[in-house]
Amino acid sequence: MKIELLFVQVILALAAAAISPAALADEPVPITEPVPITAEQAFDAVQMQSVPGFDVPGSADVLLVDIRDPVEYFFNGTAAVAKTITLNNGEEIWPDWEKVRLIDDGKFIEYRTDGRYQRTLLKKVAKIDIEAVAANIPYWRWNGAGWNKDTSAFEQAIQGLEGNYDVLILYCRTGGRSTLAGRDIINGELFSGAVYEIDNPYDGSQSEGGFSGSVYGSPKDGYYTYNGHSGFPGRMTPPDMESADDASVSWLESGLPIVSTMLPPLSE
Repeated sequence: MKIELLFVQVILALAAAAISPAALADEPVPITEPVPITAEQAFDAVQMQSVPGFDVPGSADVLLVDIRDPVEYFFNGTAAVAKTITLNNGEEIWPDWEKVRLIDDGKFIEYRTDGRYQRTLLKKVAKIDIEAVAANIPYWRWNGAGWNKDTSAFEQAIQGLEGNYDVLILYCRTGGRSTLAGRDIINGELFSGAVYEIDNPYDGSQSEGGFSGSVYGSPKDGYYTYNGHSGFPGRMTPPDMESADDASVSWLESGLPIVSTMLPPLSE
């Protein structure tokens, strides 16, 4: 399975770099950094346990890894799934793959049940039971004055995942640290499976993903400035703006479930 996953990663890396398969025959292209995917692709891969972007349930053992400092995890929230939706009338809904999204500036939630698309006004929802879905394995740690960039504990934890997972999907706050961490994993040969990160897969640019996303433009440029809002449900989703496609890359800006103000679990 790992050989197949690495082949998939090569193909995705070629697509991201706009290199033709013919070029691969002449000179192999080494995989030196994580493959960027959207938060939705990451969510689907984790819940289906499938290779990102292929959605074949049970085809891979996938782990979502939150590499932020535990303080960020605690105060800003982390990736989650929606176990059940309880409506004001007491009806309980179990969404397919435990996936819901806030849409239309937080007015609605969308989900599927038995494959059928559904959307419900948020004001009709009494409660959404959410549960954290990512392992917290910090890459750098904040010491109050700056970043402690000793990654030895991170590297040891990643090596401990070998043999248990085929795919790792990393995310940080906006996509910068996840790129560096992914390079360390790949170049240091810490993990033999495929490595992905939540970041912008469309134009190859970095630091436009992660958990919170980046600031997109400014009012003077004719754009809204948007960087996500903590809390689920009850937080804003991206307004209708020119950069909305970019804004959908991160977890927060995709409207996916989050859980905040909680202690991170022990690293797996």
